[in-house]
Amino acid sequence: MYEKMRLLMQWHSDLMNTGRFEDLARQYRLPMVIYRGAIQRVVHDVDQLVAYFKECLSERRARGVMDVRIVVTAVDLPRNGRFRVWLQHHERDALGVVVAQFDVIQYLRESNQDLLCEMVECFEDHAVIACAA
Repeated sequence: MYEKMRLLMQWHSDLMNTGRFEDLARQYRLPMVIYRGAIQRVVHDVDQLVAYFKECLSERRARGVMDVRIVVTAVDLPRNGRFRVWLQHHERDALGVVVAQFDVIQYLRESNQDLLCEMVECFEDHAVIACAA
């Protein structure tokens, strides 16, 4: 179960990293809320979500992040088709060195054999409050 979830979450990260924002946006149920510390962002439509993803990737690149590796640390038992996944994001530079790490909780819902993200909470430990997918 953890490996399947890790592969799915890594695929989401890879979509972000390669600029496939529309494909990534299809993995989310809108409207949704993204929490980053005390900052809350409500995303109402695909255009807003794609703009957010572009902002995130631009900010990552500005910090020298070229890749993000995902580690699944816990998965909730599903209740009424919903569950949480606890992740660690390991941001790496062009040499593969981890330059930042932070925790994320994604709230997922089963929908027609797919898993759609309904909400995201990011707990970043690097100094710059940055976008994280």
